[in-house]
Amino acid sequence: KEVKEVLLVDLDPEITRLAKTHPVLKKINQDAFKDARIVTMAGKGISPGINKRLYLETNKKNYHTERSETQKLADVKVMNVDADKFLSAIPGYWDVIIIDMPDPSTPELTKLYAREFYKKVRLHLSQHGVMVVQATSPYLAKESFLCIGRTIESAELTTLPFHENVPSFGDWGWYLAWHPNIKKEKILERIKHLDIDVPTRFITPQVFRSELVFGKDALTTTNKQINTILHPVLLSIYNHESWLLE
Repeated sequence: KEVKEVLLVDLDPEITRLAKTHPVLKKINQDAFKDARIVTMAGKGISPGINKRLYLETNKKNYHTERSETQKLADVKVMNVDADKFLSAIPGYWDVIIIDMPDPSTPELTKLYAREFYKKVRLHLSQHGVMVVQATSPYLAKESFLCIGRTIESAELTTLPFHENVPSFGDWGWYLAWHPNIKKEKILERIKHLDIDVPTRFITPQVFRSELVFGKDALTTTNKQINTILHPVLLSIYNHESWLLE
């Protein structure tokens, strides 16, 4: 399936500026922000903004002009605005939603892991779409990881946890999530026959399938609490995990 639009939402315009200008970050992101086809929009007011289209030269030649044709890849936008406000104001649906928030270590961040937030995300996820959420460490912050999963499910989404050893973080976890009209067995079957047809530095179908495997009792707990804006239990769970007290 072709990508039609990419929209990056980040609160701080200084982070966007830093990614554009810092030599180390420019090297990591391959100077992506220098591309004139990427549009950055300020956070004052939320609107779809101006479209810019990303094109790729093809090998096809136009018979009359002998010029290369171009193939549209995607509309690319960067919007500096609070994610919660963005979800409340913007229309539309997405087939893939990637949520990579900082850990829930403050009240402000914890609300972005709340049931209310995930309900807003659900309203913008297409019926056959998939969301992925950064969810701390299932080993170093097990109860936080499981609380995030329960909270996503309380927003009427089905989840599938996975984890990987990240050199700079250790064992780290995420959740895939989707509308319950899609059976989990169907998702697992697609993963079983997964084929990655884009260049990658690390991930392979075999590696991803291994990320679904957890150790004994890694996903079990007696805690049934759900993180909400009125009862931000995740904040206390996260800040009392043993890895922060050592």
